[in-house]
Amino acid sequence: MSKVLNKKIDLLLRFLRALKQGFKSFLYDFIRFSRYSIQNTFPEDEIQLQSKIISLYHVIEKGLIMPNTRLGYGKDRIELLIRLLKLYDSKFDSISNVHYNSALKVLEAYLDLHKQTDLDLDYIKLFLNKNSYENKIQGGYYILNKKSFTEKAQSNFLDLTKVRKSIRNFSNLTVSIDDIKQAIKIAQSSPSTCNRQASRVYILSNKEKIEKVLELQSGSRGFGDKIDKLLMICFDIKSYQGSGDRYTGYIDSSLFAMTLIYALTYKGLGSISLNWSKRKEIDQKLREIINIQNSHNVVFFIGVGHLNETTKIAVSKRYNHEEIIIKT
Repeated sequence: MSKVLNKKIDLLLRFLRALKQGFKSFLYDFIRFSRYSIQNTFPEDEIQLQSKIISLYHVIEKGLIMPNTRLGYGKDRIELLIRLLKLYDSKFDSISNVHYNSALKVLEAYLDLHKQTDLDLDYIKLFLNKNSYENKIQGGYYILNKKSFTEKAQSNFLDLTKVRKSIRNFSNLTVSIDDIKQAIKIAQSSPSTCNRQASRVYILSNKEKIEKVLELQSGSRGFGDKIDKLLMICFDIKSYQGSGDRYTGYIDSSLFAMTLIYALTYKGLGSISLNWSKRKEIDQKLREIINIQNSHNVVFFIGVGHLNETTKIAVSKRYNHEEIIIKT
């Protein structure tokens, strides 16, 4: 009896020590996130406004490449995007801005998709007629050839990184578990804090279970049924200690997962990253569907499948690399 009591007291003391060490750090993180993250539909800050524009035009861009594109999709988002673009143009330098121009190209591609329809898209045409854009900046989609994908994936690292794209329309071919295991083995070369190797991968093959998980994830509408295998990237909290490790598992598992995605590409497989940043109730529902170990934190998912002979790929324009470099 005394041993059980001593164990409970020890656990309580450990919890109180962890609470004392971690509370200030978690509160500090929460305050900073609340202060600097996007809180308004029409933000005044340039970075926040630009990020809203990127997320909106990328939703429209993704719609262009869906297996069964629904004509007329995204009207509310397009109207909001145009309002945000007008706001950006009134406050900042839109002429040279990569993402402002890419958004215009996406809207142009949307019009092109609907040119044989009788949908009223004059509000988009009117906006574009009043805006000129930089022709060398891309937006919308392009066609990826499977043969080119396979050759470049096994050529050199630069080609591998360039050909790695988010695939949203897979073929009906079944992905070999052995290929996934080989890719995971390659990913084990990734760095981890103090070599703790806390990353874990759950491989989901059952279509019914994948469908339930993707419904909770809610970021694969229009193409989720095309995913053949779903990988769930996790880390084991047991590998970490103290408030200084509060993000370490996410860092380690993300490094691991990026290597895994490149390894899948190298193996000739397509992939799509699907985020998992859900509230408590959704995370608990996921744990009812999948038998996840209690100490495992879910980071995100990777949908895997074979490519079709040709695939539409969203441009997903990147910043100029000089824009993300901060010299000190």
